[in-house]
Amino acid sequence: MSDLVLFALPIISLLWLKMVRKTTTKSCDKPSVVLPEFCEALKQDKNQRRLKMREWEDLDWRAKSGWMGRDLCHNPDGKAVRVLDYYCDDTDGTTLTGIVWFGPDAESHRGLCHGGAMCSLLDDICGHAVFAATGQAPWSGATVQVNCSLKKPVEIGSVLRVKANVKFTTGTKKCIVNAILDDGNIHKPTETIVYAELAGISISGIKLTRKEEHKTDHVGMRQWIHTDHEKKDSSSW
Repeated sequence: MSDLVLFALPIISLLWLKMVRKTTTKSCDKPSVVLPEFCEALKQDKNQRRLKMREWEDLDWRAKSGWMGRDLCHNPDGKAVRVLDYYCDDTDGTTLTGIVWFGPDAESHRGLCHGGAMCSLLDDICGHAVFAATGQAPWSGATVQVNCSLKKPVEIGSVLRVKANVKFTTGTKKCIVNAILDDGNIHKPTETIVYAELAGISISGIKLTRKEEHKTDHVGMRQWIHTDHEKKDSSSW
């Protein structure tokens, strides 16, 4: 073996090692192209209608419409906890199911998600489940109580299922929301791995905003629009 080859081998090995490390590090920077089976099952289910809100997708419109930053759980560029999709169940109108990814910025213990990221997700679905179930309008309500039980650590890079059910209370605006974060095992539901559970309360029919005029502007006056496969806000998009 020539001196040139002997000299080159360590350099090639070092470059290869750096490439592997770089690839490994970036593998959690965005959701995998291949998602768990429950994701496609949700998409193909004719009883499920995808929930869409313009401020989650159109960041220029969001900035022009009064928001000051990115949504905590719906930032399309976010690398912490990110809801990839929410689906409303048309069979009962009170169930919201989400596909959620836990990225590297949600990390706490090495390789594991911060419990606060899990609680933030459950807070998010507690509110949006009520917005969708009441049929009134986007942001028509607010989460007021979040009781979370963290059952199992979530590994960074995980894509999990979160599912919430809304129960209305007669004569009040209070809605009871129960939710569960699990692995979405559709083949063996009895063996589903549960990561967290929520017993929450949301209030319907109120509008929270930092400016009073926001309640009656083009964002505050939106309604839900139903299409064949979507339930979205009535912004012109």
